[in-house]
Amino acid sequence: MPKTIHFEGLPGSGKSTASQQLTEILQNKEIDAAWWLEESATHPIMPKERRALSRNGNFPEVCLNAWCSFLASQPKEVAVLDGYALQNTVRFLFENLVNRDEITDYFYHWQELAPDTSITYLVVDEPSKHYEVVLAERGDDWAQKLFAWIERTPVGKASNLCGKAGFIEFWSIYQQLCLELLETAFIQVEMIEARSWNDNTLEALATRRGLLS
Repeated sequence: MPKTIHFEGLPGSGKSTASQQLTEILQNKEIDAAWWLEESATHPIMPKERRALSRNGNFPEVCLNAWCSFLASQPKEVAVLDGYALQNTVRFLFENLVNRDEITDYFYHWQELAPDTSITYLVVDEPSKHYEVVLAERGDDWAQKLFAWIERTPVGKASNLCGKAGFIEFWSIYQQLCLELLETAFIQVEMIEARSWNDNTLEALATRRGLLS
């Protein structure tokens, strides 16, 4: 079973860049590591066709089975995953109004399958200020696409999450859910301020995971 390291956080928090950079650091140290981008259509755990099942009632079971299969078949020594542990699973449950007990139960069983995993969460202290920067960086097309997507979700419709304000509220509530789940986690959890990391931060993280000496 590989060691797995997950980078999590809100869109724009830096999880994709940080996770890819950590993988490059490990590979440069001749550690057999691989990296997967959250939104990859051919993601080994949550490809496009599996994400399309997120509104099905058995989606938690689908996720757990996929995670178990990945762990059993992954040949790499270290797997670094961008946004899988929460963003590509818990977020779907949240947006589809799955009740909190079911989400907590899912996350507990997900940890049981791989106790030698870790999550590094890039915390956004003030989502409203964070998204002033991110929206300016990514442009109006990206913003309007995400605003419309949130408005169409079950939680968006139920809570009338509209436009920029609804977008920020969605991610604020979702981040709070993630932080509460991580407070009770029995796997290793690291909290880093969003966009604050550098190579030294990532090397220290790898050392704490026992990958570097």
